[in-house]
Amino acid sequence: MIVPPWAGFVADFPDDQVEGGGDIQVFGGRNVAVALGEILASLGCSRVSAPKAAGEMGWEFTAYYEDRYPIFCRLQSFHPVFWLLFEDSSASKKGAVAYVALWRKFGNALEQDPRFHKILWRSFKEGPPDWDEVEATSDSPERAFEEEFPPSKIKIDKPRTSIWPYLIGIWLTASGIAAPAAKWGSSNLFHKFGYVVFGIILFSIGAFFLLIAINQNRETLLVPWRQRKHPKRARH
Repeated sequence: MIVPPWAGFVADFPDDQVEGGGDIQVFGGRNVAVALGEILASLGCSRVSAPKAAGEMGWEFTAYYEDRYPIFCRLQSFHPVFWLLFEDSSASKKGAVAYVALWRKFGNALEQDPRFHKILWRSFKEGPPDWDEVEATSDSPERAFEEEFPPSKIKIDKPRTSIWPYLIGIWLTASGIAAPAAKWGSSNLFHKFGYVVFGIILFSIGAFFLLIAINQNRETLLVPWRQRKHPKRARH
């Protein structure tokens, strides 16, 4: 089993959603996101960012485990039920190993914290558990976190990278430099200018492909929450 990054739970926090004129002015969950960040800090994370509003998608923040490996979190409120996406964004094998270690610590910490109840973890494919499923869960789960997810059951999700964006990016950027250089000695200024423009275009496209390559397996930063699983509207 790969680490299930989705969690649903009940949290004993005041509802901090702000409404006005029949509309939601500030979506709830910031206080819970702050508390989760504090838990991560106690588990060895540094540079825990302040929760950033993401509209109806909730609140998101990042943290660095062992000051090296980035973790991305996004929390959405259905007060008193909450959804959490807890995801590795390191895109490296060492980062994947560190993520599993932190996830285990975090799962245990949530279970032991009296402010959090009815905690359910789900796979990326399944998406977060529905709020009614969370509420129907017993306060005392049949199996503790360590029993449900023993170390032997969890596998490290090794990053899958493709070499093609690198090759295409390098070839295009090199061509972007070589094209105008080959015609630099031409006495035809119009001809020379055309190759310079062509080279800039190739170089820009190549740089774009290299950026894609660098950001491989960083879907957390690139894919909107609603494309993963469209959330239900909060109950009020």
